[in-house]
Amino acid sequence: MGGIDDAAVRASSKVVGGGAEKLELPIAYFSTKIVGEGKFLVLKPLELGGPSDVGYVVSWVIDYCRGNARNPLLPHDKEIVGRRKALKAVLRVP
Repeated sequence: MGGIDDAAVRASSKVVGGGAEKLELPIAYFSTKIVGEGKFLVLKPLELGGPSDVGYVVSWVIDYCRGNARNPLLPHDKEIVGRRKALKAVLRVP
């Protein structure tokens, strides 16, 4: 199967993931590459070590979000509320 080189995908993932981390955005950034029918290579937030089937990747994403992702809907985090207001202002979202 042709396509984009793994090194190019890793480089792009590093740039986008690094930007989200540096800005401390309240999102979970996942980077994957389709490597075959129903097979994915997960690169961010951490590399799983080899191609995985779609069922495993979905299960892993759900588990990761339960344990590690910040929830932007929680109003008690003043930092998240401030960032949300700033993003809304910049994007002109009411």
